[in-house]
Order: sequence, then C-alpha cells, then structure tokens
Amino acid sequence: MRVSLDLSIPLATGGSQACVPNLPPEMILKVYDRRFAYSLRRQYMLDPATYASKATYRRYLRSDRVHDLESLCKTVSKDYYSYKECQPEFLEHIIMFKMEPYFEDERAAYERLAHLQGIDIPIFYGTTQFLDGLSVDDLDPPIPGVLLEVVPGIALDSLDVNSVDLDSVVRNAIRIVDT
Repeated sequence: MRVSLDLSIPLATGGSQACVPNLPPEMILKVYDRRFAYSLRRQYMLDPATYASKATYRRYLRSDRVHDLESLCKTVSKDYYSYKECQPEFLEHIIMFKMEPYFEDERAAYERLAHLQGIDIPIFYGTTQFLDGLSVDDLDPPIPGVLLEVVPGIALDSLDVNSVDLDSVVRNAIRIVDT
C-alpha cells in the first residue's frame, strides 16, 4: 500500500508537526493484518474475514475467555477434531499471534541489513503503531506495520524472465551475501 504521511505525533513530546523530518512524501506501508493473512487462513481452514466474523472476534476479545497462545492451542487441539469444527474466533486469535513473528522478523532483518538499505534493498523508515485511544473497531487488536522506501520499477509478476541476465543476478546475490 502506497501512503503519504500528512501528520505525525512524536511519542516523546506528544506535540504534532506537519511531517516527520527526513521522510519522503511517499512510502510503502506494509501491514501485518490477520484479516489478510491468506496463507495462514487457509492453513487454519478459516474463511475470509467478513463484517460478522470481525464483530464476533471483537466480542471474543472483550470477553473473559481470551486465551494466551499456548492455552489456546491446547484448547483447540484437545476439544476439536479439526480446525473446521473449531470456533472461528479461536482461530482468528491464533492467526493474530502467528502474525507477530512475521512483523518482528522483518523489522529485525531491516535493522540487521541497514548497510544495504537504499542500495540493494529498500530503505526502512520505521514501524507504525496506532496511538492509544484511537477508537477504530476494525483495529482491535492494533495492527503493526513497517514503512519502506518506494522503489519504482517493474513488478516481479510482470517481469519477462527471458530478458534477465541470470549471471548478473547471481553475481549480485553473491555480492550481497558476502557483505
């Protein structure tokens, strides 16, 4: 998703400013939202999210029966023969927990590869978080994201593989690994 940062609120001071200094006017926002985790939803046999399923999950989050990941997995494996028989809000919650490592791993990878940013990989500008007190029902629980540099070019799904110099690609990959 391409985004523009029109307003930021620094967490340290609480004041607002027109835009964070040194950030470009456009960035890519990559969000880690369980509702769009299609491969995890397939793995857990969970249908695509609907307004009704989101409302059910929000009610579950506000209930007194919310589980941590370990106890939730035990409950699901003990009480249900298959994921298809499981209560959908339990599976939504498992997927929410499963999304966290994807976000943390990407953040850690960009921090570890800081010397390659802007050269071989996009520049990592930071993570996003929704501020406390933001009342948006669809963002319960909060959805993390990362801000990345917009890299113009050809989308990989429309790339003509016959026009690529494979030797150059392999040499460049080896150079990146060696750095």
